[in-house]
Amino acid sequence: MLLLSLFQAVSPAARRLSWLLHLATRLAARLLAQALNMPEPVLHSTGRYVVARVQVVEHRAAKSLCPYRLFRRLRALARRSAR
Repeated sequence: MLLLSLFQAVSPAARRLSWLLHLATRLAARLLAQALNMPEPVLHSTGRYVVARVQVVEHRAAKSLCPYRLFRRLRALARRSAR
């Protein structure tokens, strides 16, 4: 019973916070689109493309910095120099 009353007390505040966050996000997107002189849909699709490219680059960087892979590369380099 106490949990239900706590949820009802927090729920309107959570809804207002969610609404305010949504409004701030939309306003920021609109202002950025105006600053870049782009329509909003183009801004969103460009943003998705940039996020996808950044994820690919981060994945490649994390893959190359893997400790096992670095150890294998170091071992191969040591073998080459020993020849």
